[in-house]
Amino acid sequence: MKYITGVMLALVALASDLAAQDLRCEILQALASQRQKTVTVTEIQDPNGVVLKSTETESDLGKAKTVDRSLLTVTTGAKNISVYADDAQRNPVNLVKISPNQWLIPPGRVWLDVRVVDFDKNIYDSTRLYVESLPNIDVINTYGLGVVSASNAPADPKTRALVSEQHRQAANFLYGNPSLKAVSNENSEDPENNVFAWLEQQAAEMQCPDEQTCKQWAKWRVEMGKAFAASQEKQEYKREDWFRAFLEIAGSLR
Repeated sequence: MKYITGVMLALVALASDLAAQDLRCEILQALASQRQKTVTVTEIQDPNGVVLKSTETESDLGKAKTVDRSLLTVTTGAKNISVYADDAQRNPVNLVKISPNQWLIPPGRVWLDVRVVDFDKNIYDSTRLYVESLPNIDVINTYGLGVVSASNAPADPKTRALVSEQHRQAANFLYGNPSLKAVSNENSEDPENNVFAWLEQQAAEMQCPDEQTCKQWAKWRVEMGKAFAASQEKQEYKREDWFRAFLEIAGSLR
């Protein structure tokens, strides 16, 4: 019994030695330049198919595009650094490694597992980070709604398409297609006659892929309410404005 206890203590001591902490992670916003190129390969062959000469020429496809990205920098004395990333649905996310200790993180909500190991220096440490970086937003923003919508909506393609279509339909209701609904305070709780009541009804019936995504959509609706209020402080909405505002939201989710 004493022998077994001694072995367990030795293992605990070894684990403690290897658990020395030496890990610092820093996430900054960075600008990345994206450029698309084509490579044309020209070969000269003899009658037997032997390549006598081969040349490659590159050509740009348009101008370079500057985009915002989050940059992860890992500082450690350990020799081995590994970074794994996944999204809310646990799907793997590809990171771009630009140096031995730096990675570019794509837009969206990403969870990072960072691990450092160096047996020679008795270093083992790990941490899990949550990063939310907004995508480059290129949407119509006449009423100040498109950017707010695009930047707060979850990365949930199926539901985004559904919510987009709902707001497109909300716009059409204002002109009686397929039925007439108003945006006034009258009948404000009646989805048969009020556009916002109808949208709330659709939101209540919406099913999300997971609880986290549902919370993100709830936050999106809160932010859109604030954006509508701010927009109406700047100008008085007429029916055509409401129509275009709903279409602005619809377009931002595509």
